Amino acid sequence: STIRIRRLNYDGLAPDAFFWVGTTSKPDVTGTPLADEKGSRKPLKAYQNADVVLKLPAGRTLRDIKHIGLWCRKFQVDFGHVNLV
Repeated sequence: STIRIRRLNYDGLAPDAFFWVGTTSKPDVTGTPLADEKGSRKPLKAYQNADVVLKLPAGRTLRDIKHIGLWCRKFQVDFGHVNLV
C-alpha cells in the first residue's frame, strides 16, 4: 500500500500539481490525488533528486491502480507518469 519514487525532480511551478493515481491507461481527471510524503494534501512543492514514499488511498493496493504520476488539476497537465502492470 506504499509507493517509493527514487530521485524525483520537479520544479514545483505548477499551481495545482499532485501525486496522482488512476485506473485508466494514463492520467486524466478521473484520477485520485495522493497526499505527499508528509501527509499534506496541498499542491506539491519542488523536489530535487528526492526519494519519496507515498501511501495509497485506504483500501487500495498496487493491483487496483494502473498509473502513478504528477498531474496538475487546474490545467489538466500530465508532468510524467509510470504505468503499473
